[in-house]
Amino acid sequence: MHLTCLQEQLKRGLATVSHTVAGKSTLPILANVLLATDGGRLKLAATNLELGITHWIGAQVQMEGAITVPAKLLADVVGSLPADTVTLTLDGRTQTLKVACGRFTSTIKGIQADEFPVIPSITDQAPVTSVSSDVLREVINQADVGDNTGELDGMIHGEGGQIALNVTYLAELLTCVKSAQIAIETQSPQSPGVFKPVGQADYVHIIMPMSMR
Repeated sequence: MHLTCLQEQLKRGLATVSHTVAGKSTLPILANVLLATDGGRLKLAATNLELGITHWIGAQVQMEGAITVPAKLLADVVGSLPADTVTLTLDGRTQTLKVACGRFTSTIKGIQADEFPVIPSITDQAPVTSVSSDVLREVINQADVGDNTGELDGMIHGEGGQIALNVTYLAELLTCVKSAQIAIETQSPQSPGVFKPVGQADYVHIIMPMSMR
């Protein structure tokens, strides 16, 4: 992998996906962020196995590739760089990522990308519904322990359904969303909830469902 991107965009993207980096885990890979070239862009992804975030930024890709590196370390390195073009170069033999910007150079030891958990995606159906992000935020802020039922308007496509999600993870989603509408996709109560801000194509937020009893 060899590519260049803007420091500001890389910094913002890392801040976005870091919301789901596992703080403490027996799996070291969950403390890492996935960096992968994808259709002429750089894909950033992180997951704690309950929640996953994928974010894309623009990049000039000279060589395809993928690697996972410690999320906090990479964010600290990128945050200390000047607002300039960043060059990312992967040494596939040693699984080491070189980060260069101006006169600054750092190397970070990574883990192979194929060890990173697969973040589910839904691409073969229309969104189940799209709702106002402000209304969803209001409903979440009113959520409390015990029975609490509310309704919000939405545009539904396809068959109706239901899914149970952790309200804390929904609140995390809304801290990252800037669009006025959110599209929600799912296939069954056991399938992940996929949230896509309408008009913000570089962001996908995935929340694993909870058991409904």
